[in-house]
Amino acid sequence: MNGLAYTPGIDVSHWQGRIDWTAVKAAGVQFAYIKATDGGSFLDPSFASNWSGAQAAGLLRGAYHFFRPIQDPQKQAEFFLKTAVLSGSDLPPALDLEVSDNLKSATIIQRVEIWVQAVEAQIGRPPVIYSGVSFLNDFFTTPAGGPPLWTRDHLLWIANYLGPTATQPNMPMGWNQWAFWQHSASGKVSGINGNVDLDWFNGAPEQLQALARKPDIAVGQVYTAQAGDSLPSIASKFNRSLAALVEANPQLVQPGAAINIPVAAPVEPQSPGTDTDPGSGSAPRTYVIQPGDTLSAIAARFNTTLAALIQANSLADPNLIQIGQRLIIP
Repeated sequence: MNGLAYTPGIDVSHWQGRIDWTAVKAAGVQFAYIKATDGGSFLDPSFASNWSGAQAAGLLRGAYHFFRPIQDPQKQAEFFLKTAVLSGSDLPPALDLEVSDNLKSATIIQRVEIWVQAVEAQIGRPPVIYSGVSFLNDFFTTPAGGPPLWTRDHLLWIANYLGPTATQPNMPMGWNQWAFWQHSASGKVSGINGNVDLDWFNGAPEQLQALARKPDIAVGQVYTAQAGDSLPSIASKFNRSLAALVEANPQLVQPGAAINIPVAAPVEPQSPGTDTDPGSGSAPRTYVIQPGDTLSAIAARFNTTLAALIQANSLADPNLIQIGQRLIIP
C-alpha cells in the first residue's frame, strides 16, 4: 500500500458462507474479525467454525458484537462474553455500531458505555469501537463536539470506502487516529465465495501481534486521583516509573478516577519502542508509535511537553501520527 506499514485483514459473518481459511491465509490475509453475536440473543451460526478455522490456519482473530441500542446493554455484554471465549493471544473484541434504533445520541452513548465497561471488566482490555464516519458524527457525538472522553481508552475501527488509491480514511469529528480501517465491502479473497469486507491494521504485522498479546500488569494498589494530580506527579508520589504508570492507566487523570499503581521497580526503564545510540551518549532517544498512542500520552511518558515533541519532530499536523512512525524524544 504505497509503502505504508499497513497489515491486511478481513471481517466475516455467516453471510460469507463456508470459508476455506487455509486459502485465506495463503492469500496474504493476516487477521480476521469474526461476528459472534447480535443483540441479546442472536448467535452467528458460523461463529464457532470461523473462530476455530481462523486460528487453525494461523490468522490472528478477534470477535465482534453487533450492538442493538434498544436492547439491554448489560445482557448483550453477558451474551457476548458467554459466546466468545477469548484467549490471551486474541485481538481485543470489537463493538459494531451501525444502528440507532431511533434513540437519541445521549442514550446510545450511555448504553454503549455500559457494554464496553462490562466487557472490559471481564477480560481486562478495552474493546475496539467499530463504526462509520456518518454514524459517529450523527449518533455518537457529545454536545461539546466529538466522542465522549472515555473513548480515548478505545481503539477506533473505522468503516470508510474511498477506492483503491486512498491511503487514509476520512475521520469522524473529534477522533484523531485509527487502528483498523474497513476500506471495502466488496473485496475478493481466495477461499471465500462472493464479497467480503477488507480491512487494514494501521501498523506492521509485529505490531498487530503485540496488540493481540494481553498486557500482564501487576497492580499493587489503587489510588484515587485528586484535583491537580497528573500521571507524572502520581509516579513521583509512589516512586514508580512513568512508563509503567501510563501503561497501567491509559485513561485521562480526573479527580475521583481510580489509578492503578503497578508493582514495579522504582527505576525508569527504557520504554517499549525506545531506541538510543549506544555509540553516543548525546544521541537523541527515539520512540516507535504503538497502537493506542497519542502525542500527549507519549509526552507524559517521557516527561516532556507536547509542544517540545511537536517541534522536535517538525509535525505539521500533530493529529496525524501513525503506528510505526519513529519520533525523536527531546
